[in-house]
Amino acid sequence: MASPTPNDDGRSPPLSNFPQDPSEFDSDPRISFSKLDDKFILETEDGQEFEYDTVLKRWIPTVDEDLLQQQQEAYKVQGVNEEEQITAAQLRKKRKQQASAEEGNGQQKPKKQRVNTAVYVTSIPLDAEFDEIRDVFSKCGVIAEEIDSGRPRIKMYTDESGKFKGEALVVYFRPESVNLAIQMLDDSNFRIGVPGPQGPMRVQHADFSFKSQQEAPTKTSMRDKKKIMRRTQKLNSKLADWDDDDPSALPDTTSRFDKLVILKHMFTLKELEEDPAAILDIKEDIREECSKLGDVTNVVLYDKEPEGVVSVRFSDPEAARSCVKMMDGRFFAGTRVDAYIADGSEKFKKTNEKRAALEDLAEKGLDASDEEEEQRLDEFGTWQTISGEHGLDGSGVYNGTSDLQLERMNVYFNEASGNKYVPRAVLVDLEPGTMDAVRAGPFGQLFRPDNFVFGQSGAGNNWAKGHYTEGAELVDQVVDVVRREAEACDCLQGFQITHSLGGGTGAGMGTLLISKIREEFPDRMMATFSVVPSPKVSDTVVEPYNATLSVHQLVEHSDETFCIDNEALYDICMRTLKLSNPSYGDLNHLVSAVMSGVTTCLRFPGQLNSDLRKLAVNMVPFPRLHFFMVGFAPLTSRGAYSFRAVTVPELTQQMFDPKNMMAASDFRNGRYLTCSAIFRGRVSMKEVEDQMRNIQSKNQTYFVEWIPNNIQTALCSIPPRGLKMSSTFIGNSTSIQELFKRVGDQFTAMFRRKAFLHWYTGEGMDEMEFTEAESNMNDLVSEYQQYQDASISEGEEEYVEEEPLEAEE
Repeated sequence: MASPTPNDDGRSPPLSNFPQDPSEFDSDPRISFSKLDDKFILETEDGQEFEYDTVLKRWIPTVDEDLLQQQQEAYKVQGVNEEEQITAAQLRKKRKQQASAEEGNGQQKPKKQRVNTAVYVTSIPLDAEFDEIRDVFSKCGVIAEEIDSGRPRIKMYTDESGKFKGEALVVYFRPESVNLAIQMLDDSNFRIGVPGPQGPMRVQHADFSFKSQQEAPTKTSMRDKKKIMRRTQKLNSKLADWDDDDPSALPDTTSRFDKLVILKHMFTLKELEEDPAAILDIKEDIREECSKLGDVTNVVLYDKEPEGVVSVRFSDPEAARSCVKMMDGRFFAGTRVDAYIADGSEKFKKTNEKRAALEDLAEKGLDASDEEEEQRLDEFGTWQTISGEHGLDGSGVYNGTSDLQLERMNVYFNEASGNKYVPRAVLVDLEPGTMDAVRAGPFGQLFRPDNFVFGQSGAGNNWAKGHYTEGAELVDQVVDVVRREAEACDCLQGFQITHSLGGGTGAGMGTLLISKIREEFPDRMMATFSVVPSPKVSDTVVEPYNATLSVHQLVEHSDETFCIDNEALYDICMRTLKLSNPSYGDLNHLVSAVMSGVTTCLRFPGQLNSDLRKLAVNMVPFPRLHFFMVGFAPLTSRGAYSFRAVTVPELTQQMFDPKNMMAASDFRNGRYLTCSAIFRGRVSMKEVEDQMRNIQSKNQTYFVEWIPNNIQTALCSIPPRGLKMSSTFIGNSTSIQELFKRVGDQFTAMFRRKAFLHWYTGEGMDEMEFTEAESNMNDLVSEYQQYQDASISEGEEEYVEEEPLEAEE
């Protein structure tokens, strides 16, 4: 439809020339809809405004300026200001004042105080532009506009030469925006990381008290008041449509399923039956392919669905739509894939891990109550193992039979009254769930109640939350408890931290606690049992970030780190123990066995590695290279102890088998700097030494020749519970760099694309910390490689062997 044009005399064309049907209003640029008045408004080219009457179904004038002017002239009264608008409220007020005057009470009420809608800002960078100031302060509310020009009401103050001096006045449309601007922007930098000329920016209430005393209020004409009304209407409309004008400011909440993609025919049930480990490979392949389209937050495989269903959740709806476009109709493993956005009605089935575990127990003749008890014990299975080896029951009462159990009991336990022993342990978590599970379990009374320290919010697998925000609020309380335990020790060797490197609490808060304890006790030893994450066991995509940031801290603050690799534990359960679907209980069983073996020399009488410092002297040739691989033999699944009978040669063979190492690194790809073997049970020392010499002679290329006597052996006559003999291996091998390379490659793949980085920077971290952590871990890998390639011939020029003196005849 052609737009009507003004007549020759300048007046608007007849109203019949404008669109009369609301369906045509969208196509006419002069027509807009006011949400405030719930009406269509038409503005002609000469400035007149009309509103559409839905009852009369035609346009009617909103204000007739000529008619008003004629009326004012015709009915003008002397002594009355015709420019002033009179309302019904003002008439009522005037009548009340007249009535009061007649009664002799002519005092008027004080005028209503002016509402402040402006902020005064100082310390803005001198090169800041008008638009930049508008962008910063518009985040706190709608900025008022000039009546005629529509320009935001921001005044930039200048000096005598006309240069901006870093001060500005910002006027908001609503007074609530003033408090929000002060709360959000006061004492912050105008530009992130760049302080202003006087430091952080200062934002405060604008003070107009002096202005009201110096300047008399100006009268506003009727025409200006109309302009103000129109401008206010537009600003109110803008305020009401704030989220509509900027849809990116808030997340789209039209549907919580618009980021979830359903993929069908991605696998077959027969394929999963033949190879249970294929689940992880399929999920990894899908995650890798879909990550090309956007950030993938979760991948779930429904292994009970014949149609081979997998769900992929993206962080962005656009990426989900792109995934559907790319995957729908595509062939995967010879089958056509169906892809669509979820609508919330889907009900797919997958294996319930707890139910599967109960079914497995039923086949073995155990009941569910045993499984629930085992689940709780898995949380702190190491203390259950150690307590049993020292003859303690679930409440800490000694029921042992050997004096050797009591001889060094005080290394890990405090003696209390009633022949009861309490662990020297502090249990920490950022959420109460784990603590409640331990206290409710059969070993809950073993620990001192004051030594449970926990928060309420959790870390959400975010290293920054554990290290800088949530963990930082709790760490002082933890250090106080640790200090109290340390003061109760007669001869403090050091501290032993058990934590994971993949989560938010263990990795983030764990490394924070390590650094705090190091500050408090700088001359004591720091040993850690650190569980390295693996995608085979967990679906948390940010684990490489958490692990790399943690290794960066451990290099600097730890003296001994025993690396327990989830990937290696998973492979041992699958390949060696033939467990088709390993649970965390199976993995923790292996962890508790190796931790018990490593600490044997600390807890029972012996000469080798009898305290943490001696262990470091024997195992750490260079301070930064203190990351150990550990192993245990015989490897058995839970409940299979009594069916295993082993010999010293078999133990030695298993102990040095790469498949049985609890770090996913093959020692044959590196060289041992040092190693230690701890045998337990009724074992002949001569037989042990013969076997170790035999191993070293057959594998000389796997040991550096420039460190003499780099294999240590120890013997403890007390065997583990349920076994007649066992052996534990501790190795400082350069091949552990494979573990760091694996984590580093995963880290680099995400960091180069800045994937999930906002979760960390939102907690106050800087990208430079990621770069430093990556660089430090790469340096660690290079150092291991350097000493792996080193040979004794390189130092021959520096060190000349002295010739023996010949005796005179």
